[in-house]
Amino acid sequence: MVDEDKSENRVYISKKNDKLIRQLVQKEYNQKIIKELRREIKALTRCLKEYQPDQLEQCYTEAYPGKQVMINPVVLPDKMYLDRWLQEEYTQKTFQEDSPEYFTDRGERVRSKSEIMIANKLYQKGIAYKYEYPLELTDGRIVHPDFCCLHMRTRREILWEHFGMMDNEEYACNAVKKLEAYAKSGYVMGYNLLATFETTQTPLSSKQLDRVIKAVFV
Repeated sequence: MVDEDKSENRVYISKKNDKLIRQLVQKEYNQKIIKELRREIKALTRCLKEYQPDQLEQCYTEAYPGKQVMINPVVLPDKMYLDRWLQEEYTQKTFQEDSPEYFTDRGERVRSKSEIMIANKLYQKGIAYKYEYPLELTDGRIVHPDFCCLHMRTRREILWEHFGMMDNEEYACNAVKKLEAYAKSGYVMGYNLLATFETTQTPLSSKQLDRVIKAVFV
């Protein structure tokens, strides 16, 4: 049997037909991508069937209570982690005697109406926070961020500062310096540091808070 010359069945495209050539090259690439994605989906499906993220916690939670008190768990259950985080004692900044009294829905005293809005919104959304929790920066200074929030899923602490008088030049300059100090201490805007701003003409809004919380904590 004599092999036929396969080249006789080939159709050559003119270089002038650049659009068709590009489409065919893209099609070939897309087919390879689809094949690879299907392979990865199968691999991930197998992995997910065996992945049991709760097993580490269950090693502790399924132990008898008498044994639990003697165990120092490698991974704390969410509720225990949250309880310990909230129960940590700390000293807030003091209030001046003549300063206005503002209270949140949790009954804690804050320094402004805008801070009431932020605190209440965090509380409504079920986001744990500490008000004016002391923090030592790399230069040795102790600062008290307005809110230290807990991102429960990642267990990452996120600072939230609100700057409420940005139309005041001196206040605005101090705000920039404060953010710069945070940056030098490893607090990156949008990752472990949030900041909201307002002026007399552009007050803080509930919708703005919803957008921030949705973008970071949901």
